[in-house]
Amino acid sequence: MTGGSGLNGLLNTAQSFMSSFNKDTENSENTSAENQSNGTLFRQALMLFASPNGIAMTTPEDIVNHAGQEIGFSSGGSTNFSSQKNILMHAQGKYTAFAVNGISVIAANENIQMHAQNALMELFARLDIKITAMEGKILITSPIEVDIKAGGSQLVVGQQGVFVNTDRYFKVQSGQHVFMSGMKVNFEVPNLPSNKGGNFSNRWDFYELFYEHNFSNVKYKIINKQNSSFIEGCLDEQGRTERINKEENQEYDILIGASEHWSVEVEEDTTEGEE
Repeated sequence: MTGGSGLNGLLNTAQSFMSSFNKDTENSENTSAENQSNGTLFRQALMLFASPNGIAMTTPEDIVNHAGQEIGFSSGGSTNFSSQKNILMHAQGKYTAFAVNGISVIAANENIQMHAQNALMELFARLDIKITAMEGKILITSPIEVDIKAGGSQLVVGQQGVFVNTDRYFKVQSGQHVFMSGMKVNFEVPNLPSNKGGNFSNRWDFYELFYEHNFSNVKYKIINKQNSSFIEGCLDEQGRTERINKEENQEYDILIGASEHWSVEVEEDTTEGEE
């Protein structure tokens, strides 16, 4: 191990070498292109780390890497990132992941969520696209329309009803046919954040009704009377629902209650502007 005086000696030696190298490069009449390049490199404000057998950094606290321009990671083998808690990646612009031989995304215990909060989500494959639920259901939900097309035929499920269009053979096989009166179906949709805001914005305050309860145990269901979609959640720490932003005025039914029993129903229109 090198002591303080030994370390100062090494630094002084390195500084003397760099100064001598730069001076010789400037004074030499027959300086090669390589020496010219090296001289420019050593005159820049750089820190270089090199080792034939590896470099390691470790600390019981934090390590922060910051650059005003770019940070690049490259390896001849694998590049591994590991964390005992969370890994967060953020980009103000675009995030791109590319692999020649496949991409795997696996969550062992929790959900996988993908959001396109203000734009379209597209999924393409040259061959098949497979969707499989091993022990649960496959749910496809839209507040407007589900349109399935294949081979010149079409199945449309929307606000106007269910329509089947084909110019070929239509065949139905069933052990029993039952036709009953119509029934409107409610369906859940997530309330995604929007950077566009909305002309109509509102949230509902139930503090006076449930101030004796733990708000996190008070559940609510906000039902859109126009398209039968609904949003579920629990009250926040101030006894309010989440905020709903819409481009047009819409009517809602609200079911709310502690535990599993709905106890209060409130009908209220959204109002223009913030509270």
